[in-house]
Amino acid sequence: MTTLEIIQRIWSLIPPPAPDGSIEVRELETSADETSSVRLAIDQQGQRHLLILATSGARLLEDRRSSGVHLLAADWGDEDAHRRFVDLVCLKPHLNGLFDLIIFEVLSALKESHGHPDRICLAVLNQWRELLSRDSSPLPERSAVIGLFGELTTFRSLARINPLVLPIWTGPDGGRFDFYAGGQALEVKTTLRRQGVVLTIHGHDQLEILQSGSLHVAVLLIEETPVGGENLRSLIEAISNAGVSRVEIYRKLARLGFTPDILSLLDDQRFKLSERRVYHVDDGFPRITASSFVGASLPRGVTSISYTIDLSVPPPHPLIEANAEAVLAALADSAS
Repeated sequence: MTTLEIIQRIWSLIPPPAPDGSIEVRELETSADETSSVRLAIDQQGQRHLLILATSGARLLEDRRSSGVHLLAADWGDEDAHRRFVDLVCLKPHLNGLFDLIIFEVLSALKESHGHPDRICLAVLNQWRELLSRDSSPLPERSAVIGLFGELTTFRSLARINPLVLPIWTGPDGGRFDFYAGGQALEVKTTLRRQGVVLTIHGHDQLEILQSGSLHVAVLLIEETPVGGENLRSLIEAISNAGVSRVEIYRKLARLGFTPDILSLLDDQRFKLSERRVYHVDDGFPRITASSFVGASLPRGVTSISYTIDLSVPPPHPLIEANAEAVLAALADSAS
């Protein structure tokens, strides 16, 4: 099976076009004993191509609606022989990471249906079209990378219980909490393990107890490790392998500024989870809420607040592991 990692590696093995304009293509193996009619190529402009051999004389669909990736019918070959291909080409370098994902999805679809590769490419292209319109983004701040690592680690735990949990990851959609379903809310805080557990809380309503339901805070203590550990893309792959739509994961991540090209640049930032603590937020939990102010609202002229809390020394006490697992299970089971 051609994995995403194999696709990424093949690009590095393709030499640039020769001075005479000739282009080397690499064929992709679709089974252990044969080579398929699928090829990868890089043209004189440095643009990447997925080429799928077409049936002779077939009329092929084309699509140029996305400025970043086009679906074409093109002839490839040398002076002696040209053959007709379905040609999916990436026109913008910052979309190369997304293009690898599109190729992977196309190959997966081709395994299910061997006919009409142009229609398969178009269907996959339509799924990813929203992300293809995005411009190149700057690298996110390190704190954002650490925070997302914690959210994805928690997401993976939930997805392993129930693969239908994507809608309850509400943070990327502007939700009040990172995860919410059926009156149960979970806020995830991630910190590099040093001395103490000091967390930053954004807003006076982030730890506001729900009138009907429950609120928990999961604190993930992580360590940076140059060898081993996990990066953001490995977590995404694990979530996808648990049964969550890869397309929908990347759509949510793009809303946070983590596009595939950005994620590929963050591969060297690897972490491992050292400890997870889950707290039930009640009246004894340190927090600022609307009731902390006269009239149950922020003072006039104050639009937002951020503050820090120190959970280094109890109370409050984290839940025992069995109860923490029960909180995650109940939240995951609330998804539908």
